[in-house]
Amino acid sequence: IWGCGQGIGSVKDILSCKGLVDKLIDEYDEAKTRLNKIA
Repeated sequence: IWGCGQGIGSVKDILSCKGLVDKLIDEYDEAKTRLNKIA
């Protein structure tokens, strides 16, 4: 059985490579800030 399409609903936008890296950096920085507040 070939499965496909299960994760397509989670795709909200298509980013360039630079856009994806920038988003990951921003998310990392936000998570680090939140953790530093409780640690």
